[in-house]
Amino acid sequence: MRNYLSLFAVVVVLTFSGVTAASAQEIPAARSTISASTGSMNFDLNGTGNTWNVAVRGTRALTSHLALEFGGLFARPNLQSGVGTVILPEAHLQYHWRVNKVAPYAGGGVGFLHRRQDFLGVTMTSNNLALGAVGGARFYFNDRVAALGEFRLHMIDRNFSGTTAEIMGGVSYAF
Repeated sequence: MRNYLSLFAVVVVLTFSGVTAASAQEIPAARSTISASTGSMNFDLNGTGNTWNVAVRGTRALTSHLALEFGGLFARPNLQSGVGTVILPEAHLQYHWRVNKVAPYAGGGVGFLHRRQDFLGVTMTSNNLALGAVGGARFYFNDRVAALGEFRLHMIDRNFSGTTAEIMGGVSYAF
């Protein structure tokens, strides 16, 4: 009986290994997508705290594993002088891989953080360089629609005096 169980386990492993390899060949890891996400932003920008943010991003597959992502984030953090507005457009180069219906990715890139806030009736704006890093995964429901979860970290300004960290979730559509 024990020999049959061992043989059954080997057959199951080999069968699923073959399915995984075939699936990986049919659908590339990096895909052209559009996604919308929201989540919590932890910030240190003339005040510290947490706020909600929303983001819309598009990914263009360059190879089966490399993709270029363009997009932007919007948030309304509570800064020292009151509520401010943060807009962060950015571009990232990402490496993707695929494990069945899960497509993890990691990457980095550059953007610009536009910050606007009112201080004693005067509107102040600033634009700063933002270097970013991202790690996340898409969980595909079918060959096009996926749930998205990711973590992003941004270092702001020339001397990195400001930071943001975002934990986000959303939906993604591949085309």
